[in-house]
Amino acid sequence: MQEYSTLDSLKSRFEGVFTSNKGILLPNSNNLGILWEAIEYSTAPPSKRFMALLSYSSFLAIEENLNENIHWAASAMELFHTFTLLHDALPSLNNRETRHGMPSCHKKFGESVAILCGDLLHSLSYKSLNKIQSNSESFHKLMDRFSDMSALVIFGHMEDLLSNNKSLDWRGTRSIYEAKIASLIATALTIGSLCSSKCSEDFTDVMFSFGHDLGIAFQIKDDLSNIEHDVSNTIGSISFANNKELAEIELQILFEKCENFLSQLSDKGYRTLLLMDMINLIKAL
Repeated sequence: MQEYSTLDSLKSRFEGVFTSNKGILLPNSNNLGILWEAIEYSTAPPSKRFMALLSYSSFLAIEENLNENIHWAASAMELFHTFTLLHDALPSLNNRETRHGMPSCHKKFGESVAILCGDLLHSLSYKSLNKIQSNSESFHKLMDRFSDMSALVIFGHMEDLLSNNKSLDWRGTRSIYEAKIASLIATALTIGSLCSSKCSEDFTDVMFSFGHDLGIAFQIKDDLSNIEHDVSNTIGSISFANNKELAEIELQILFEKCENFLSQLSDKGYRTLLLMDMINLIKAL
């Protein structure tokens, strides 16, 4: 019987793991003063732990139980994702004053501390990956995927910045989606699978394709919600504000593709219920 069968049980498990792993990664955290306070503030609940859950769900499609490798991979994804959110909120980028209903890091601690906090989180994500004990080929693949994602996300931020006050069509909007969020979700799933010694190259490739489409679906859903609630600085606001029908059609196509990916994997004997729960979690946003 599988150790964890629901996303809630996985999230609960990760909270304890993440607290412990941060202490291992930064054993002298008390000497960091306000910088450590900023890290604790930025990585604390009520985060959805979306990236960690993706990595866990991919791993558990193959394996029965969690292990230390997947814990470190999930921690790396959560640290990196927090870095992207923290820097994205800065006044020089998207200037978001709140996150999850609480002041953004730069509003709470100042912009300089927020920048350094993001830099340290980025560095710690790689340190977390280096804790993984795996054969050299799998580890190199994992690090390559993670490094490619890191660069893509930064390129996506730049593309987003250059698009400010410009009228983006769907093609331009999708390009930003692919870099800023689809690359994150695809990588979270991919490195989760690579933590399993039973992982095949075919499964990893499917996880990447599945994650790419799931990531675009996530961002469309998120932007539609922001438009509905009149939230500014939304990537797709220009593309979708006057054409919600296009967005809904695209969303339906993407969800169907994602479900087809999982159906094919299920037919091959993989456990896909948690991955399906991730789709449903996005649908419910």
